Amino acid sequence: MKINSFIFSLETLIKDTTIQKGTVTNNSIVHNNEFNRLRNQIEFQNTLLDFATELLKLDTSEDIVWAITENIIDKLGFFDCVIYLICPKKNLLIQRSAYGPKNPAPKQILNPLTLKIGQGVVGKVAETGIPVIIKDTRKEQSHISDAGSGFSEIAVPIIVGDKVLGVIDSEHPQANFYSEEHLEYLTQVATLSAVTLHNALTKESLEKQKENLQVEISKRTAKLEATMADLKRSNDDLANFAHVISHDLKQPLRTINSFINLIKNKELSLSEKSKEYFEFVSDGTIRIQKVIDGLLKFSKVFNPNQLETEFDLNMVMANVRKNLAFQIEESKAEIRVDKMPSISGYESLINLLFQNIISNSIKFKQKNIAPKIDISYKEDDQYVYITIKDNGVGIEFDHKQKAFEIFQRLHGEKEYEGTGMGLSFCQKIVERHKGEIWLESKGLNKGTTVNFCLLKTSSEIQ
Repeated sequence: MKINSFIFSLETLIKDTTIQKGTVTNNSIVHNNEFNRLRNQIEFQNTLLDFATELLKLDTSEDIVWAITENIIDKLGFFDCVIYLICPKKNLLIQRSAYGPKNPAPKQILNPLTLKIGQGVVGKVAETGIPVIIKDTRKEQSHISDAGSGFSEIAVPIIVGDKVLGVIDSEHPQANFYSEEHLEYLTQVATLSAVTLHNALTKESLEKQKENLQVEISKRTAKLEATMADLKRSNDDLANFAHVISHDLKQPLRTINSFINLIKNKELSLSEKSKEYFEFVSDGTIRIQKVIDGLLKFSKVFNPNQLETEFDLNMVMANVRKNLAFQIEESKAEIRVDKMPSISGYESLINLLFQNIISNSIKFKQKNIAPKIDISYKEDDQYVYITIKDNGVGIEFDHKQKAFEIFQRLHGEKEYEGTGMGLSFCQKIVERHKGEIWLESKGLNKGTTVNFCLLKTSSEIQ
């Protein structure tokens, strides 16, 4: 209302000062022209105000560019107009809205044109960020003819900061049609819509990235689920294979051992050398049986059907003491244990973990020295850290990592019985609980310290 009142007052003032004695003077023509120019400016500012209000309701780049061509361009008396937006990933300008011959139906573009950045008049404006007026396109080598092309052209960049978002381009069939005033108007339109357009494009880009990320996550999840299913089948097959092999191998070994004992007991004419050979064979079959039993235990670590529970490590230690009662009594081992916390995980595996390590501490004792084993712990928010320290034969520095390799035996085979799977078995159990295990020793006959950590929360165990 204020702008319209201003126009009325301005019109009255011009009439009062330009009409003398009922005759229109030459000055009146000049004043009328100035009045019309000012009136056009004010009317366009009115249009911009309405457009600014409309922009507040729009949140997509498509709505914004069509609002420019549908609500602004016709007010300028232009023959046609096309708005290009930049596609940064492809380094291209793509026609996104149009007015005039290229717009045969609402929100439709006839034969949409795509340009490279730097190509043609529009491409150069997008590249430099500098608006241009081409007085006569017939004299402009970079001009690219499009549907409804004219003899003059104006192109204005839509810029936020130093980033060009797109270009407003208009052509007219009349040469020298576009003026500096037209350039000023289009620049105001570009400036007014730039921030809103930038926000819309950013939002759309983020939504597209989110959509692509969700698709990628879905693909990876499906792939992971398939891999997990394959792994479960593989683990099931491994467990079944281990049991089959155990049955198929242990039975013949029992038969061999039985016949060896029969021969040794029944055949009185056997020489001492023959008896010694049979003893080697018998010992070999017993060792193979132990290896098979060890492999069966090893396969249990990978059993996906085990259930996670919360349990008390003090109860685990009580069970281990019962299982190793004969070893402890025979070796006169002294075991000191801190009061332990509760954790979540696979209780049967943790039982085997403690039992293997403590059994090793007793087995690998120094001659004529009773084993002393000290078990302590500390914890933080995620892990329980266990330390099992003994006064046994110790380990040489070079053997600390080698000790975790399957079938590795670091001490004499005749002096210490075993299969070489114990610590490798322990490492797999600890890894199943998302932890780590490592050894410390100052050398031979200086004892060994086994350290390991176990995740406290079962929800993080896979």
